[in-house]
Amino acid sequence: MGKSHVRPRHVGSVYLALAVAGAAGALWLADRFALSMAQTAATLLPTVAGSYLSWTSFRSSRSAPSAGPSLECLAEQLAAAVRMQWETEAGVRGLYDPRPLTVPWRAAPEHLVEEWRELRWLAEAGRGESTRADSLRWAQGPAELAGCGEQILQVFRDQVPTGRLVVLGEPGSGKTMLLVRLLLELTEHRDPGASVPVLFPLSSWDPSQQDLESWLAHRLTQDFEELAAPGPQTFGSMSRARALLAHRLILPLLDGLDELPARVRGQALDQINRGLPLGRAVVLASRTAEYHQAAAPADGLPRKLAGAAGIELLPLAARETAAYLRRDAGGAGTPAARRWDRVLRGLRDGGPVAEALSTPLTVFLARTIYTPRTGEPLEAVPSPDELLDAPALTSRAAVEAHLFAAFVPAAYRPHPRVPSPWSAGEAERALRWLARHAERVRAGGADLAWWQLSRAVPRRLPPVLIGILAAALEHGVAWVIEHSNGDYDIGAPSAGTVPSQGLLAGLIGGLAGRLPGGLTGASVSVGGMLLRDMPMYSDVWPELLCGFAYGFVGGLMGELTSALAARRAGGESGSGQRRRTRAWGVALLGGGAVGAGYGYVYLPGGP
Repeated sequence: MGKSHVRPRHVGSVYLALAVAGAAGALWLADRFALSMAQTAATLLPTVAGSYLSWTSFRSSRSAPSAGPSLECLAEQLAAAVRMQWETEAGVRGLYDPRPLTVPWRAAPEHLVEEWRELRWLAEAGRGESTRADSLRWAQGPAELAGCGEQILQVFRDQVPTGRLVVLGEPGSGKTMLLVRLLLELTEHRDPGASVPVLFPLSSWDPSQQDLESWLAHRLTQDFEELAAPGPQTFGSMSRARALLAHRLILPLLDGLDELPARVRGQALDQINRGLPLGRAVVLASRTAEYHQAAAPADGLPRKLAGAAGIELLPLAARETAAYLRRDAGGAGTPAARRWDRVLRGLRDGGPVAEALSTPLTVFLARTIYTPRTGEPLEAVPSPDELLDAPALTSRAAVEAHLFAAFVPAAYRPHPRVPSPWSAGEAERALRWLARHAERVRAGGADLAWWQLSRAVPRRLPPVLIGILAAALEHGVAWVIEHSNGDYDIGAPSAGTVPSQGLLAGLIGGLAGRLPGGLTGASVSVGGMLLRDMPMYSDVWPELLCGFAYGFVGGLMGELTSALAARRAGGESGSGQRRRTRAWGVALLGGGAVGAGYGYVYLPGGP
C-alpha cells in the first residue's frame, strides 16, 4: 500500500533535532554577542521546534489531499495485506497444524436473533446484502444453518439472506478461530471490487466514549498505517480508512462482545445497529450468556443485532478430539500417539477429562503440554495419563485449571533445537504483569496493544523525566561552551545567566514533556546552579520564580503543540478533551500565580 503521508515519527525526529539545535544555537549566540542579545536569542531559538510542528499541523489540515490510488485499488491492496496478516497469525496459533479442528454448530436460540421470515422479507425488500438471484440458495429456515468446519463460508455467504450473522458459543469453543477461518475463506473467494473482511477485536472499544465508525477507522489506521493518509481528492479531507468504511468496502468481523464491560454491551449493540444498519454485512461473535444478557436484559428494552441470523457452536465430538490428538502426535501407532491411548479411550465414556477436552482451547492446551515437539525426547514431556491418575482432577473445572496452570511451563520448556531466550518463570512473571495491566487499564479486556503499554507507567513520570533530561542537556551544552572559551563563563551564575539557564531548560522540557516537563527542567536547572554557588546569593527565591516562569512558558507551548498534533491526527475522545481542558485550567491558574510572583520580584518597586 502507498505511503504518501508524513509519518508522526518523522515529524518527531525533526522536532527533537530542532530543539537541540535551537538550544545549542542560543548558547553560541550568548558567547558571540552581548548578554542582552543572548537572552533574546535564547528566548526565540528553542521555539523553532514548536513552530515547525505547529506549521506542519496547520499545513496538513489546510492542504488538499494529494492524488493517490483509487478506493478500488486501496481495497485490493488491503485485501492482500489482511490475508497475509491472518495467514501468518493462523500459523502462529496452529490453526492448520496438523489440521483445523472441525467445530460443529447449530442455529442460535430463536429469542436472540430475528425471525426467519423477517430476514427473508428484509432481503427481498432490498435491506440485505443478497439479491433476488441469490434467493435460491437461502436456507428455508434456521435449522438449515447447522453445519461444521469449512461450511462457515457457505452459511454466511449463501444461506443467510441479509449477510448479517451472530456467532455464539461458550468460553474456548472456537469463536475467534472460526472468524479467522471465515476471513481467510472470504479473502480467497473475494471478487474484485467486493468488500474486504477485517477482524476487529471489540475489547479495545469504549462505546461510551467513541462511536463505532471512529473506532473502526482508528483500528484500521493502527493496523494498516497507510490508511491514515488522506483519501482520493473526491473525498475531501476524509482519510483512506474512513473513505473505505463510508463506501462499504470494509466487511467488519466483530469479535468479543463479551469482553466489553457488562454496563456498555447494550450500548455497543445499539451503536453497531446504527453504525452498520440494515443493508450492511457484519459478523458479531460473543459468548452466549453475555450476549443474552445484553440482548434481553432483565430491566430494559431487548436489544439484538438487527436483521441477523445466528449460529451457536457446540462441543467437539469425542471422535474428532481423538483423531486430532493422534494426528498431532504423528499418527496412530507412533510412540507419541500411544501415550494418548488411555485418555482417548476415556473420552467415549465421559467424565471430567472428556468434558474438559470438548473445546478447541483445552485441546490446544493439552497438545502443547503432552505432545513432544519435533526433536524433543518423549521423556522430557509429561504423560497425558496424569489427567486420569491425579487424585485432585475430579471435576471439569479442576482439569481445566490444571491445563491452564501447566501451559506456560510447557510452552517455555527447554528445547534442544530452538532454545527459548526466557525461562518459564520469567515468562510467567511477565504474563502476570500484562494480565494485571489489562485488568487495570482495559477493565479486563484481552486485547493488548503495544501503543497502550505506556499507560502502565505513572502518567506524570515521563514528562518529569523529560524535564530532568532537558536540564541535563542544557547544563552539558553550557559546560562545553564554558570549557571551550575561557573568556565567557556561561556556567557561572549571575543576574542574567540564571534566568537564561532556566529559560532554556524550561522551554526544552516544556516542548518535549508539556507542563510537568517544563517546570521540572527549569527547576532542576536553576536549582542546580544555585546549590553549586549558594554563597553568592542571599535570596534564591527570585531566581527560582524566574525558572518556574520560564518552565511554565515552555509547558504552555508543549500543551499547544500537543493539541495541534491531536487535531492533525483526527481529534480526541471526549475523555481526552476533558482531561486537556483540566490541564489547561491548572496551567493557567499556576501561570497566573507564578507570573504574579515574578512581577512582584522583578518589576520596579518590587523587593
